[in-house]
Amino acid sequence: MRKNALVVLGSVIIAVLLAMTCAPRLFSSHDPIRIDLAEKLARPGVKHLFGTDSLGRDMFCRIVYGARVSAAIAISCVFISSLFGVFLGVTAGYWGGKTDDIIMRVMDLIMSFPSLILAMGIAAALGPGIRSAIYAVGFVQIPRYARIARSSTLYVKEQTFVTASISLGDKSHRIIMVHILPNILSPLVVQATLGLGSAILTVAGLSFLGLGAQPPMPEWGQMIAEGRSLIVSGEWWVATFPGLAIMLTVMSFNFVGDGLRDILDPRLRGK
Repeated sequence: MRKNALVVLGSVIIAVLLAMTCAPRLFSSHDPIRIDLAEKLARPGVKHLFGTDSLGRDMFCRIVYGARVSAAIAISCVFISSLFGVFLGVTAGYWGGKTDDIIMRVMDLIMSFPSLILAMGIAAALGPGIRSAIYAVGFVQIPRYARIARSSTLYVKEQTFVTASISLGDKSHRIIMVHILPNILSPLVVQATLGLGSAILTVAGLSFLGLGAQPPMPEWGQMIAEGRSLIVSGEWWVATFPGLAIMLTVMSFNFVGDGLRDILDPRLRGK
């Protein structure tokens, strides 16, 4: 991975994001929700590195604390989608037949809807809030993991060591846990890495539309929504810096995901 400059760059940005998540006070001493109307819409400078918003809240501090919110949301979404997706995919691939047909047709049905539109509908039905956004995004990403797990399971279950295990009388749950799952983890790890960036982007979109995080919580998508009307009047920093934070974070996860794919896929190692 050190040979790929983009992977190294992505890893560094993710490391900084994790540091912000674990210890935000090391990066900013301001209160992310404290209102100071005397400092409202202050331009970026020494006192306020990224300026302030319409309520005088420090933008850099809110972006730092927003990293914690975005990271928690992304990890929760990937956990939900990977857990259910891998279970359904392995079940479909291992048992096949009608079980495979039913599960994969349901996955195809979910994938037939635009992911953001479906997530919006679920979040709206559950009610605005972070929990609703997590459930919505986690649900719409389940088919991605299910399809990868199914295709990998179909390949692995035809291998000699699985056939030998079946011949020795091993039960299905042991074969899946000992032989199937360990051998299908590589593509799932890559998908999970890419899924983190996708989850952050989708949840930010929901928050921008008012279906995700609610004020005064510092969340990047919601911060962009607050600052969009200020761009015309010249206060560009309110929406620009949260947008840059989303862009850099998603790009970083994509860089690292591509690097992991190159390493974990034997067909790409020599290229």
